Amino acid sequence: MTPIRPNVRRLFRLAVRRRALRERDIDDEIRLHIDLRAEQLAREGWTREAARVEAERRFATLLDDARARLLDAARHRDTRMSWSDRLDSVRQDAAFALRQLRAAPGVTATAVLTLALGVGANATMFGVVDRLLLRPPALVADAARVTRLYIERPRAGFSGNVVPMVSAPAYFAVRDSTRAFAAVAGFFPGQHVVGEGDAARQRHVLEAAGNFFTLLGVRPALGRFFGPDDDRVPAGSLVAVLGDRFWREAYGADPAVLGRTIVVEGDRYVIVGVAPRGFNGIDLVPTDVYVPLSAIAYHARTHDWATDGRVAWMQMVARLRPGATAARAEREATTVLRGTAPDSNAFDYGARVIAAPVSEGRAPAKSGQRTRAAIAGWLAGVAAVVLLVACANVANLLLARAVRRRREIAVRTALGAGRGRIARQLLTESALVAAFGGAGGLLLARWGGAAVRATFLPDVDWSQGVVSGRVLLFALGVTTLTALLTALAPAAHVAAFGVTAGLRSGAREGGGRRNRMRTALLLAQAALSVVLLVGAGLFVRSIRRIGALDFGYEPARLLFADVVFPEAAPKEAQLAVYDRMLDRVRRLPGVERAALSTTSPFWSLVAGDLAVPGFDSLPALGADFPLYNAVGPDYFAATGVRVVRGRAITAADVEGAPRVAVVNEAMARRIWKGADP
Repeated sequence: MTPIRPNVRRLFRLAVRRRALRERDIDDEIRLHIDLRAEQLAREGWTREAARVEAERRFATLLDDARARLLDAARHRDTRMSWSDRLDSVRQDAAFALRQLRAAPGVTATAVLTLALGVGANATMFGVVDRLLLRPPALVADAARVTRLYIERPRAGFSGNVVPMVSAPAYFAVRDSTRAFAAVAGFFPGQHVVGEGDAARQRHVLEAAGNFFTLLGVRPALGRFFGPDDDRVPAGSLVAVLGDRFWREAYGADPAVLGRTIVVEGDRYVIVGVAPRGFNGIDLVPTDVYVPLSAIAYHARTHDWATDGRVAWMQMVARLRPGATAARAEREATTVLRGTAPDSNAFDYGARVIAAPVSEGRAPAKSGQRTRAAIAGWLAGVAAVVLLVACANVANLLLARAVRRRREIAVRTALGAGRGRIARQLLTESALVAAFGGAGGLLLARWGGAAVRATFLPDVDWSQGVVSGRVLLFALGVTTLTALLTALAPAAHVAAFGVTAGLRSGAREGGGRRNRMRTALLLAQAALSVVLLVGAGLFVRSIRRIGALDFGYEPARLLFADVVFPEAAPKEAQLAVYDRMLDRVRRLPGVERAALSTTSPFWSLVAGDLAVPGFDSLPALGADFPLYNAVGPDYFAATGVRVVRGRAITAADVEGAPRVAVVNEAMARRIWKGADP
């Protein structure tokens, strides 16, 4: 290991030498008195050696007590030093630093802009990470005791083997029989048609149990929230609470909105309240309307929703009792959930309940719910590397200036300026550059960060902003760290050279002389830049590969529409409407083909068990849960799905005809293993 030079070592002791300096000054003062008394005794005829011994003997009895009193007096003197003197010293350093920065506007502007990019990128990404991972859902009281429940099943479908959905009977059992929870509330965030006629739009509607708001401890901004009396099973009251953003956009923040009606999925709900600004339940997506879970489940799904255990669709949030642990709650809820399997559905056999933090970004690793968090973490790593590159760049710029100013600094040192004062002035220059860069970075985080959020996280509610108090503290810490890092190189360089060498060197010699520290900074900057370029290249390559994925159909020219019927509409009338709509759509200009289907890719799905005649047992499917879709004629031609063997479903496949099915290649390979299915 290379030893640290004494000058550099002294540089790092500047901030802690106050007590050592006082002791040294007092020792010098005591030594002066002894020398003066020895000289007086010598003039009286004593020999020089005897005078010295006698002087030390006379002071010996008083030395320890006097030294302690002098140290105490010096300490009090330093304590009594006025703040005005210290501030005046800081003001002088700042004024001198500003003059130095103005003398080199090009270098200053480059350093400030470089740091602004680095600090701005990090402040922006910290705001995103804070929103997704660190900050609990807005306005939730005592969020540390609120937990989101996930279900781990040995045979799970959809996006992995850990899902947040349970059936309604399973939810009721966990809610009523788990004692470790003070309360459990069911909810379902979904898209529903809100409005009627030309004003009807798909909106984010949160179906919530009656105790949902009291469990979270939130208060309405206007009116009231619906409660347990509005959420009676099987059919709750048709009441609704508006989200703050939707209230402002659709109703102009009119306080007289209470008592009006709003149409959700064809039914009229009475508006009873408005949620506070920033509140979206426990999710990040802006919520437009809140409705009782039992009301919309009964009127828009099925009348027997509360006893139908075949479909897992409901999510759960719970609040722990005082003294209860998440592990205990998981054990109790798991026992309860497994006990509901014979009465609900088979996929709850062997299931396990996981009590995870309420923030969606901190979901279990296998849940498939951490996409946003993964994106935020990747971007935060990129921003950190950008900051390191910026620090290396600015440190190299300031180091180059320090090299060119070596003679000036040597002259100031020769005239009596201490190394501490010179190092403090260099630190002040770096601090000013970092402060200007930090201010510019906050401006970038405030305005430029909107582009990042719109590109990578467009469905997250940012109404409370990204530049919060914690982001400001983070930016302050990053700016301080940047100032120290950028000041370290020039300060260490100045401390490593003596006054004589500095006086002998000229500006050209100092500027052109090879410096190991500058070389190391350049190498570090180049290495980090290579890391960024490689990461950016891989990211672009991934985006291009995603764009080139073969989905099995042609999404670019496809549109799909969802139709909502009134609850009382007979099934025969609904089918007749579908037939008339399909006929009219086929005649529209620009429409090449049209077809009916029960589900749409990446929007909705139906899953279930699988049985194949002639097979006593089937291969374990794991996460490949069988998905079904009932389609009409022309579906494969309209979607661009190619039938590689056999034929597609045609108009001849009607009720009464032999039942037919089309399977995909993955199922054919898995079950028939190369044989003709």
